[in-house]
Amino acid sequence: MSLQTFVKISAVTNLSDARYCAGMGVDMLGFSLDPSAETFVDPITFQSITEWVAGVQLIGEVESIEPDALQELVKNYPIDGLQIGNSSDWKGLQATGLTLLCKISWTEDLSLQNFQTKYDSIKPYVSYFLIESEEDSITPEIGYHLTQIAEHYPIILGFGIQQNSILQTLSSIPFKGIALKGGQEIRPGYKDFDDLAEILEVLETE
Repeated sequence: MSLQTFVKISAVTNLSDARYCAGMGVDMLGFSLDPSAETFVDPITFQSITEWVAGVQLIGEVESIEPDALQELVKNYPIDGLQIGNSSDWKGLQATGLTLLCKISWTEDLSLQNFQTKYDSIKPYVSYFLIESEEDSITPEIGYHLTQIAEHYPIILGFGIQQNSILQTLSSIPFKGIALKGGQEIRPGYKDFDDLAEILEVLETE
């Protein structure tokens, strides 16, 4: 199974999501490792999920961390990469050998000029910039700014992803990929995959 674009699944909390998405050919599975997060996954649960999946990169998701704390984190979570909102030492984080994703909220003023001012200094250390938003769709104005940014930075789109427009969006804006969110199980072993499946099935290649 393969998909037409790079796909990350964020906030995975259960084996049902992990196995389904891995089987569909996604590239990354993300797990919230911040104990204050609603979707926090403890080390035992992380192991019980990840030992049943293969062929995907395992990404830890935190809001902020420094290299010393990251060294401790990876002792409990054998991750391949890290998604983070901010750090004072991106170079030090990169030195750990992990793939780095910088998470950005669209609530910022993200014109290309402002994006360059804020993120050019960390661009050498980051594999992807993941942009999230509360917006349900990509307006023409947002699309204009996203196009400018994506032409200069490796952008993963984390919002406004809809079944009937995703292929057009990917063909018109040079994103490196997209990010979708996992969800809670109805009960252990039972999961409603409708939202994820609708997007992933559109992206399937024959």
